[in-house]
Amino acid sequence: MHVEFLEFVLEVYGMSLENVVASITDNCSTNKSISERYSKPLLGCSSHGYNSAVTDFIDTHKVVIEKVSVLMSKLRYPVAAAKLRENKHLKAIVTNRTRWSSTCNMLKMYLQIREYFSKLEINEFELLMLAPIEDEEIE
Repeated sequence: MHVEFLEFVLEVYGMSLENVVASITDNCSTNKSISERYSKPLLGCSSHGYNSAVTDFIDTHKVVIEKVSVLMSKLRYPVAAAKLRENKHLKAIVTNRTRWSSTCNMLKMYLQIREYFSKLEINEFELLMLAPIEDEEIE
């Protein structure tokens, strides 16, 4: 179906596959297959490649990131959130699974909150704090 659509669009513009030099698309298997079928090079989207690389890197630290995510979620509860605002106007950030930049923002905020955690006097969250070696992994 994709091949037929490609041929249709080319025909609309009075062109054929002979006019195609390369395919500039995302790196999905359908696009790779079409490029191979017509022996045209696929110039994959660099932002998709970058996103894949960052996602793979984040996945290697999944355990620590999940711990930070749980802590940050709990720090959004009303009492904890109010204490964070009292100290340096901090606000817990949680990650959005579809945006790796939100994971980076959450980890940066964790590092800021960690500095003031002893001043917050929220004893029930101390068990959720990361071990020093896990903190080093984030830094």
